[in-house]
Amino acid sequence: AGHDMNYIGLSGALWYASLPGEPPMAPPTLVGDIGGGALYLVVGMLAGIINARTRGKGTVVDAAIVDGSAHMMNLLMSVAQFGALATERGASLLDGPHWCRVYRTSDGGFISVQCLEPKF
Repeated sequence: AGHDMNYIGLSGALWYASLPGEPPMAPPTLVGDIGGGALYLVVGMLAGIINARTRGKGTVVDAAIVDGSAHMMNLLMSVAQFGALATERGASLLDGPHWCRVYRTSDGGFISVQCLEPKF
């Protein structure tokens, strides 16, 4: 199963949520699931409805969470600059527990882990 932190990791958005040399901090889930996924899906669906009504043709809507997350990170970083987003590391449920962190790998890279369901 994929989760918000995995998608924003693939999009590159996690890169900006860290200090140099430290594992990235996971931003709130609104970056991927809501902003990167739902928002772009709704915009695509609305465009498809307009196209169907005006031209009588269907539309394929491709709304990838990774792509949307990359766009949405710009907003979060701006909000953080003005002090409206907590910047203290480990202060939220999703950036502190061992089951929801980014770990350094033996090759010097990073891997994101987010195991929310009990089966994991």
